Amino acid sequence: MDSTLNRNAVLNAINNSMRKKGKRFIKLWKSKGKTVDKEQYKLQKADILRATKKESNWIDKIYKANGFKRKQKNKQETSKKSSERKRN
Repeated sequence: MDSTLNRNAVLNAINNSMRKKGKRFIKLWKSKGKTVDKEQYKLQKADILRATKKESNWIDKIYKANGFKRKQKNKQETSKKSSERKRN
């Protein structure tokens, strides 16, 4: 692990020293994203699904206004895909 960190630091320093004028420095340590509150995520997801079920026709209206037809997914196909994901 230490050798990997040293290698990355050296390569980063070389790249930064040989960069073109006006180009930004490459950061050695990339920032991590914030952790998500799982309870809040579940509540927000439930709200989105509820709104989609309640007002699903707005998507169809957009397609119709632009002259497109929306593809209808078969419930069998979606259930097969979800079961394959669970297996993997």
